[in-house]
Amino acid sequence: MTFIDYATPSDMTQILQWLEKDASGFYGNQRLLKAALSERQLVVYRDEGDVPAFLAFGVSLDGILAVRKDAQRRGIGSTLARHGIEQEVKSGTCILKIECSPLTSIPFWKRFGFTIYPGTNQGYKIIEKPL
Repeated sequence: MTFIDYATPSDMTQILQWLEKDASGFYGNQRLLKAALSERQLVVYRDEGDVPAFLAFGVSLDGILAVRKDAQRRGIGSTLARHGIEQEVKSGTCILKIECSPLTSIPFWKRFGFTIYPGTNQGYKIIEKPL
């Protein structure tokens, strides 16, 4: 059974273990991830007890979405991105701002309607609201 849930301390242990082995560089964000956990701003994609992906601090400039390498290309990142965008819409956010790191994530975010500022790794998405 798979679902999105708030992270637990044991999830954090699992996340840090796979980030340490991963070459993405997100392991250096341990302090940020621990803050997200303590502020209930860290959600995980849970798959039969395994945690192959997480979203910290939502879809924002401070946010981090990461999927373990062996779990990529299965729609997990897209599921978390959609969840994060939905949460931002529910909270009343009008403009989502992101930083694409690594740069190879730019096409991923473009699929969700983000516009990337030319020559940068930052982008935005305007959330239209009916009046």
